[in-house]
Amino acid sequence: MDRQFQGRVELGNGSVSVSGSSLHPRSNAATPAAPVIYIADCAEATRELVRGKILFCRQGRRLSDPLFSLKDSKAVGGVFIINDTTSSSWLEFLLKISFREPAIFVTPGEGQKLGKYVKSHPEARLRFGITSFDLRPAPTVTTFSSRGPSPSFPSVMKPDIMGPGSFILAAWPNSNNAAADHRSDFNLLSGTSMSCPHLAGVAALIKKAHPDASPKKGPATGFAMGAGQVNPSKALNPGLVYDLNSADYVRLLCAMNLTAAQIRAITRSVVDNSCSSSSLDLNYPSFVAFFSRSSEVLELRRTLTNVGQEMATYSAAVTPMDGLQVRVVPQHLVFKGNGDKLSFKLVIQSVILKKKKKKFQKSGYLKWVEDGGGKHIVQSPIVATNIHSY
Repeated sequence: MDRQFQGRVELGNGSVSVSGSSLHPRSNAATPAAPVIYIADCAEATRELVRGKILFCRQGRRLSDPLFSLKDSKAVGGVFIINDTTSSSWLEFLLKISFREPAIFVTPGEGQKLGKYVKSHPEARLRFGITSFDLRPAPTVTTFSSRGPSPSFPSVMKPDIMGPGSFILAAWPNSNNAAADHRSDFNLLSGTSMSCPHLAGVAALIKKAHPDASPKKGPATGFAMGAGQVNPSKALNPGLVYDLNSADYVRLLCAMNLTAAQIRAITRSVVDNSCSSSSLDLNYPSFVAFFSRSSEVLELRRTLTNVGQEMATYSAAVTPMDGLQVRVVPQHLVFKGNGDKLSFKLVIQSVILKKKKKKFQKSGYLKWVEDGGGKHIVQSPIVATNIHSY
């Protein structure tokens, strides 16, 4: 998201400041001015050194050590320079354990700026409780979000779609020890435990608005973010969907060379699984084209279902993909009404393979844009590659 909880180091008379991440709940009032003590390695900080001062140090192997040293030290606060390699999940952990401590985490760039000033003016104030908005780029994919493709079946893009899952404000039980430490009924959490409820809620809204929608009719969604972040408003009225049924999945299982017994175990069905029409080309709202040494042209087929309430015409638009020639056949789809189904094929020709034999991975999008102003735009990601081992 485009939001960050911050603390600010105000240097000298306040004309120069450095901002960083902080969850300390103190109000927006600044602390009294205090001397700043710089220690190269945070692990060398002691209570005696930092008492009555602002601790300024660099992350060592265990940045959590000085945080605990900061407790009960009667220090004004701490400013910690995190490494470039510090992941968002590690930063989240640091912010949580420093929740009650007046701590601010700054980037190496901001730390360098602060270090230059402190050499000649070793005095500062700390300000907490700041929320910054409109940060860019946003949204971004967190470091802990799993990437695709799936080793077991790379032909279906992973992930499908993104949901908000980093630093989500959520209710927190009073009986939990962490809540007692935070002294709050709320907590900031991250992970699939946060993104999944967001997406499940969107699915519930869709089901409420469209009771006849199947679970496979979720709006269309590379290997890091799928179709991007979910938009609940547009998901309620997508215009077109890529629908799937159980027979489509059976054909996919057949194409994966599973035995009849294995297919029955997965589907828990005794229906005829003769595999007479197996296909790896699942009617999925994304396109993954794997080129072998012998293939220069690939065709991927899809069927779209109109979930709008009226006749509609859609035109295809493909973002340019360097080294690839991509076309859609047919270029236009005319739906006669709600529930009408029409098929098309995406043809991808690799010019790269003709010229060079090196590895490549290219990404783009296919958009079906409704004529007459583009009321509905159905966007699907495309990934084309000749890399078969990940």
